[in-house]
Amino acid sequence: MASLVEANGAVAGDRTPDEHDNPQEEKAEETVHLGFVEPIEDMEHLQQIAFRSPDYNVWDGGQLGGCPSWLNPQHIPQGPFQCPNQHIMSLLCQIYAPVDEMVESAFHRSLYVFGCAQCASSNDKDNEVKKPFVRVLRSQLSQENPYFPHDPESLSKEELESWTAHLSTEQASDNLHLCQVCGFRAAYQCPLQKQHFCCKAHQKEYFKHIFHPQQQKQKQKQVTSSDDQSFTIIELPSLYPIAEIVVEPEAIDSRDNDGNDEALSKQETMFPQLTQGGDDESDSDEDLEQEDLNQMVQGDAAKKKKADSRADTTTMAFLDQCRSNPDQVLRYCRWKKSNDEAPLWFREPDQLTSYSSPNLPPCCEYCGGPRQFEFQLMPQMLHYLLKNESTHSTAKNDPELERQWKQVLDRMQDMETFIEQTPPEHVPPSLVDAKERATEQYQKAKLGSSTVTNGGAALDFGVVCVYTCTNSCGGDSADGSCINASLGSYREEYAWVQSSS
Repeated sequence: MASLVEANGAVAGDRTPDEHDNPQEEKAEETVHLGFVEPIEDMEHLQQIAFRSPDYNVWDGGQLGGCPSWLNPQHIPQGPFQCPNQHIMSLLCQIYAPVDEMVESAFHRSLYVFGCAQCASSNDKDNEVKKPFVRVLRSQLSQENPYFPHDPESLSKEELESWTAHLSTEQASDNLHLCQVCGFRAAYQCPLQKQHFCCKAHQKEYFKHIFHPQQQKQKQKQVTSSDDQSFTIIELPSLYPIAEIVVEPEAIDSRDNDGNDEALSKQETMFPQLTQGGDDESDSDEDLEQEDLNQMVQGDAAKKKKADSRADTTTMAFLDQCRSNPDQVLRYCRWKKSNDEAPLWFREPDQLTSYSSPNLPPCCEYCGGPRQFEFQLMPQMLHYLLKNESTHSTAKNDPELERQWKQVLDRMQDMETFIEQTPPEHVPPSLVDAKERATEQYQKAKLGSSTVTNGGAALDFGVVCVYTCTNSCGGDSADGSCINASLGSYREEYAWVQSSS
């Protein structure tokens, strides 16, 4: 299994801040790494996800959903963590992405992405594009810190198992308590439940779904491991299901890029409507007359159709890139390309580019340095954030169904090639309609549900692009000490949400 440690130029288990002259570093950094979701098998597996273990050699990838696993276990943000409309946000994912080859104080580094399904923000006021609000937090530590061992491999198994300095419950401050629901810093203790919470909403949620005896068994999910041992994952409405995110280098299927002529030669069998209906010349005349009429009386509609065509081309490119790895939930390519080139956009409108948004992403508010694209969440992630995992597990693991969908995508791409290379007046409208319907069906089938409910609201996005400070500022002290009362030692980064429609 690969990791973002390797993606950023260092190898897990052999990481020192002085490794600058690695001949393979440039090649490794240029590789796009993909994140995939793996279910939690047992308690031992859970303890190796994120920062539950003091051994940083097992921190590859990250975590989907659940409560945050804090890199800095002492200077934790104050809950509730909210969007501008005062709605409580939930963790979508967190990833471990150190940059110690550039910044010594970022030997350990983690990024946390939170989403608010209830909040509809808009980057396009005229078109009223509604999107979930997303916030990103960054935390980092130097190799020498009070929480994790300098070299885990130098410790025995017994020493690692007894290590507790990385746990928030072991911090010296008596005022540090975590909310039992969201994992943020709590504000008070409930006298009845004897548990700490950050707000009344989470206190009530915990009482209803965990504390109340009649609800306790109903809200506990028994997970059976491979050795028939079971453990309990407690599910709460305000949290997304927890799982592991594993990381692998992107592998693209080799496909004949010179097959355009072959695609055109297949048009009679692929598109029988081209050879039906009589004389081609008369059909062309009718098409031309109709096009002239459209240009005269439906200029705006024609412009819209042209824009839709561009959007569809972007969507097709997105689907083509995902064809080899349809289950990817994350794409990681840190600071290697310009912000215009790096993201894989879901559709043409609503992209963040230097032309459309010259002042975005904003410079880092802490050090003034530029922000660049680091990674993006894919719409496939919505598929795994569904509460009912059984709705997609069978289809996802069906090889025959996967083969059929790949054939559908190949056909859609052949149709796209034909439409692009054929004069518009010779392209049957029925063919364009068929391709649009096929694209929509493929998106729904392969990119997950259009919405994910969390706390009664719907989460939906095309992609979420995360831009981070290229200085990776902060963490100057060994313990990554507190920046402010609300965020602790954690710093906020920038996210751009591209809507799905």
